[in-house]
Amino acid sequence: MKSLFHTYWLKAANLGVGRDLSFAQAQKVRLINQIWLVGLIVVLAYLVPFIIKKHYSGIFANLPTASLALIIIFFNYQRQYLLARVVSAIYLPLNFLALCILFADKNINLLLFATAVLAIYLSSSVIEKYILFLYNVIIFFVTYYIIDNSLFYAPSVAESLATVGDIMQYLRYSNIILAFFILYLATHLFKNENDKYLTQIETANNDILNKNEEINQINVEIIAQRDNIISQKELIERKTKQITDSINYARRIQKATLVAPEQLEQLLPNSFVFYQPKDIVSGDFYWVEKHQENIFFAVADCTGHGVPGCLMAIIGVNMLHQIVKELNISNPAEALTVLDKKVIALLKQDKSSELKDGMDIAFCQLTQENEQTTLYFAAAQRPLYLIRNNELTEHKGNKLPIGNAFYEEKTFESQTIPLQKGDSVYIFSDGITDQFDGTDTKKYGSKRLKSFLLSLQTTPITAQKVAVQQEMEQWQGGNHPTDDRLLLGVGV
Repeated sequence: MKSLFHTYWLKAANLGVGRDLSFAQAQKVRLINQIWLVGLIVVLAYLVPFIIKKHYSGIFANLPTASLALIIIFFNYQRQYLLARVVSAIYLPLNFLALCILFADKNINLLLFATAVLAIYLSSSVIEKYILFLYNVIIFFVTYYIIDNSLFYAPSVAESLATVGDIMQYLRYSNIILAFFILYLATHLFKNENDKYLTQIETANNDILNKNEEINQINVEIIAQRDNIISQKELIERKTKQITDSINYARRIQKATLVAPEQLEQLLPNSFVFYQPKDIVSGDFYWVEKHQENIFFAVADCTGHGVPGCLMAIIGVNMLHQIVKELNISNPAEALTVLDKKVIALLKQDKSSELKDGMDIAFCQLTQENEQTTLYFAAAQRPLYLIRNNELTEHKGNKLPIGNAFYEEKTFESQTIPLQKGDSVYIFSDGITDQFDGTDTKKYGSKRLKSFLLSLQTTPITAQKVAVQQEMEQWQGGNHPTDDRLLLGVGV
């Protein structure tokens, strides 16, 4: 029976307590519900002798309190917490005020301390707390003033209540029991709340200490990892510096193998070179040589770029020098045939070899006989553009690479191109046409290059390098070059 009563009591006390409420808010709702449940029991205890004695005025005098108790519990159930809290804090002091005046008993007025404590506990803001506390103080002094001056004391009412019987003398103290119960609930719930918070704080502190130990351990590991990372970083930086220094030295060597600007101006005074490696060193190279009154020039694109391409480019420059100067070979087709065999031999390539390194090259011989300038041209997978009278003619090379022993026999053909004054000749690597735009979706392409070179014909050939550089930078946007880029232009 006790367990059943306790179960239903808890259900009634938790009316309106939702999961979204904090612990403190839920405690306040439970406190108000329990106060008015006790108040309802006290009022019902009042009604019993009144009903037995058929004292109708007593019955009707207690019905508002019973009704109000049910209404306030209903407010909490509907989550009208502020309304339930304020009505409770206002009504309870008025109830004790009525008892004091009715029985002309100042001692009952001391129970207003309980309602003052209740008002402080229930308040959710500082302003609300001070207002309700001041309200209890005013009720306290108003009660003393009324009793001292016998303003509303009605002996006939007290005598009428006395006719209910001796039991009324005990029931009159039921409100005192209620007040003490209110005070007990407020302090008890406050203690429980405080104990719970202290437990939570202690648990939280223990968790924090445990977390601190874990963090300290993690920090030790992080520091060890950091030191290791710093050590690895320093090692990588040293290695990177060594590699970069080596590559920069390779660039100086590669630069030394290329034609110096002053030598290029002397051999091909009406020309320009746009040369832009993708990395520090390049797999593209240009070569210019004079031998027996003939000017030889070439543009080559070696397999790969960076250091591997650079090594192949240096090899290519030296081989072209040997072919023309030492072997005395001037025919472009024959020169490419010899170059192909040298590359295959040097790299020890055969049909079964996985090494396919080599180069694509455009090779030109420029001769001057009886005021007639003639260009002899042969190429491995590279074209030559000739612009005459604002018309562009493309001369294609053979579709065979230099190097790569997969092909049994390679035959390179030489083309004879008579030149006229005002002609412009361009040879270039595929890094020019394969460069992506700023969106990284579209290549520059040969069609766009032809159109651009035609637009340059009003510009002196020696000044075209700046225009080519600006065109490439504008096309690629902020993107890094996708390949080494080389373009050689020669004017007649």
